[in-house]
Amino acid sequence: MIEGRDEEVFVPGLRARFRLDEGKGPEADAADGSGHFLEVAVLGGSGEDSQRIDATQTIEFGGESFSGPADVSSGFDLSIGHVAWARRIAAERWLALTGLAGLGFARSDVELASGAVRASEDDFAVNAVLGGGLAVPLSRRFEIAFDLEGTLVPIDDVQFWSAELGVRVRATDHLGFFGGWRTIHYERVRSGSDLDLEASGPALALELAF
Repeated sequence: MIEGRDEEVFVPGLRARFRLDEGKGPEADAADGSGHFLEVAVLGGSGEDSQRIDATQTIEFGGESFSGPADVSSGFDLSIGHVAWARRIAAERWLALTGLAGLGFARSDVELASGAVRASEDDFAVNAVLGGGLAVPLSRRFEIAFDLEGTLVPIDDVQFWSAELGVRVRATDHLGFFGGWRTIHYERVRSGSDLDLEASGPALALELAF
């Protein structure tokens, strides 16, 4: 198992929502923000980690073999995103529920090094994703939000998920920002080259509404 976990990285993002409700404009045009949307999102982060493998372990990665005992350092770039149908429902004045279902993707770029041995490998995966969240609107343009999404069944030995907690500010009807904390996770289970990557840290996302 190749592990790469970094909990002190910046995890930016970009999210765009296109309202599907007939006869209505951007999300902020509705007082409670409810409606049906097509959502496109991309989240990303980079990290570094190291692990110790003992004398009985061997990692096969990028055409190279890393044999223990040894310290193996890793650097990785990880991005995930989706194109999905999204739904927002104002359950109460101070509570809104969100959900999404669609097609997600993940891309990983990993480099391993141990002594003079170096290897790199990149991977791209596509899978169905589901998500949900809670929002506490404090005004028409400001809310506290928690969102979670991910794959349910691994396809091509890969699954991934993201979680975020923070505040969402709509500067205009078409432009907003999310700031808080975000974690993105990617896991690949393949004989000899399992991957377990995670980037977590402060998050800032640009959000567009049409």
